[in-house]
Amino acid sequence: MFALPKLVALPPETLEVIACNSDCRKDLLSLALSCRYLYSVVSHPHLQYYDIRCRLDLTALWTRLSHPEDGYAGLIHSLTILPNDFWHIDSILRDSLPLEERLPEEYQEYTPLEKVRSAAIDRVMEWEEQLNIALKRMKNLRQFRWLHSACVVEGEGDLWSTLNSLGTIHDLHILDIHIRDIRAAPSLGSHIATSSSFLSFRGLSSLDLRTDAYELDNETPDATALLRMLISNCPELERLCLHLVLYTHIDTASADILLRHEGWPNLRFLHLDNFNCTSSALSLFLASHALLEDICLPPMMPRCKWAEVVLPDGALPNLHKLECRSHTGAAMLKNPGALTKLRELRGIDLHDEVDLDVYFSWDDEWWEEHEYDSPDGETVMVSPWKEQLLEGIRNHPSITSVWLDPHDRDVAASSHLLELAAVAPQINQLAFGIRLPASIAVSSYYLRHSVYRKLIDSQPPNSK
Repeated sequence: MFALPKLVALPPETLEVIACNSDCRKDLLSLALSCRYLYSVVSHPHLQYYDIRCRLDLTALWTRLSHPEDGYAGLIHSLTILPNDFWHIDSILRDSLPLEERLPEEYQEYTPLEKVRSAAIDRVMEWEEQLNIALKRMKNLRQFRWLHSACVVEGEGDLWSTLNSLGTIHDLHILDIHIRDIRAAPSLGSHIATSSSFLSFRGLSSLDLRTDAYELDNETPDATALLRMLISNCPELERLCLHLVLYTHIDTASADILLRHEGWPNLRFLHLDNFNCTSSALSLFLASHALLEDICLPPMMPRCKWAEVVLPDGALPNLHKLECRSHTGAAMLKNPGALTKLRELRGIDLHDEVDLDVYFSWDDEWWEEHEYDSPDGETVMVSPWKEQLLEGIRNHPSITSVWLDPHDRDVAASSHLLELAAVAPQINQLAFGIRLPASIAVSSYYLRHSVYRKLIDSQPPNSK
């Protein structure tokens, strides 16, 4: 970091380069407030254009940014293309997305031309082409968010080819959902996640992708091409969030090819949804990514051989938050020498009896072993993991926050909480959550959109 006297001694052209390459809008603001001279260098447009969030049909902005003599495109570091309609976005998802507009002053009163959902496909193509021309001039763009369902153009020169060719994009956040409701217009274009231009992307440090591209009739979801792209092209990955939206499938996509990769030394954040894996692949991955701080695993990770997940002493030394089902948590907490700094455990339940068919009937290996076990189809049994889970929580006194996921809150309130208090009197935050078995439901759309809301935040019962 430059000392202020040395900084103001630099020529204006150099200071302009420094301002344009700032990686944080707050840093840019701090630079501008340092002194009068630097305020004159870091002009009003620097702050106005640093982070833009707008709709696709803001053609006046794309036209201006495309002009060869206009230098504002080079000031943009983050660009978010907002959805024109929010009704189809799950309310929980809405809360986590940056959906408020952020525009330069001269565009804050613009009126949207049309709704993208109902616009003719040629009109949407026109808007994308205008955006694409503007993107080619955004030489300092670091972050790009695409948060609506229409994406038309694919092939040489499309949006994703342009973004990749910039060589500056490190952070992608993509909502790749094709509206399947009868009220919606026919889907526009192809899915982003399976397009050749997106699958050629390189150099990402962060990817957040929610896609229904793998919702194919009578086919097992296969995300191999996407996972291979990440393994081959993104060695500096720090944050990975992959949500496969599956409305009708009981099958999920295998993540084994991803989990057998040991080449992400900087990975800190991993959230996966509607993937499955083997115990050996999950064990390998967790043991070889020491910087992981936040993990969210779906019910199918691991599969029916959950008890074979083995973590060595010292594994996941920086993990602070873990969200998973009870059987996965029991396996991961089995070794007191692993996950020694875990503070927050989410998604578990403490049921005395469980229906294994609910947990594993999707798993061919389990089904082959248990298809004829019970002539009346009953697969309810004493929980094979509850005792191990409670012992694992006892052996990890760093855990101070637990989010339970009971089907019957009254039962949990009367007995399960007492059991939890007995093994973990240090807990200072307790939450009840409602999470429907989203990845297990076969055909219900609503069960595919789980809800997890905090109902209580209180001290647990005293363990005296």
